[in-house]
Amino acid sequence: MNIREAKVSDADKIAPLFELILSPHINHWIGDVEKKQRLEFINHFVREDNNAFSYKYCHVYGDDSSVAGVISHYPGYKDDQLFEPIFDFLKKHYPNLNYDSVEDDVDPDDYYINLISVSSKFRGEGIGNQLIGYAENRAKARGYKTVSLNVEFDNSRAQKLYERLGYHFQRTNTSDGLKYRYLVKEQFQ
Repeated sequence: MNIREAKVSDADKIAPLFELILSPHINHWIGDVEKKQRLEFINHFVREDNNAFSYKYCHVYGDDSSVAGVISHYPGYKDDQLFEPIFDFLKKHYPNLNYDSVEDDVDPDDYYINLISVSSKFRGEGIGNQLIGYAENRAKARGYKTVSLNVEFDNSRAQKLYERLGYHFQRTNTSDGLKYRYLVKEQFQ
């Protein structure tokens, strides 16, 4: 297995990994729905070209037929524009939705890690570290001096991993009623 660009055909494998992270957000936006509906929602956007969950902004750890982990990453200045199609879809299909407007929770000069998830079968094997390293290398190659991400306040395990990798707390962000720590790594100076 290795890291490769995600493909549209990976959507069915990426969606369950993203669902682990996005479940509270989707339930906040459209109400408490079954896992099947959340997976359909995520799968729809993974297959599309230009949004924050799109395969075009993902790299996977796996082979041609399997995905053990996934990372979504992009320049920070794109964050608001990549969430617009998602919120436009929500407004159109869920007129009574409950969502926070697109927030300025990402510094535009950062390279942003939007989502990272590793299958429970493969946790503890260093896949998350490899995916983060891959995103950091892409950031460096593109001239970014900082990489950032948001981690839920109650996810101390992930926060410890990020701190071991050199990320430090910059501020608190709130999204859909959840509190996040905005962590930044300034490694490229």
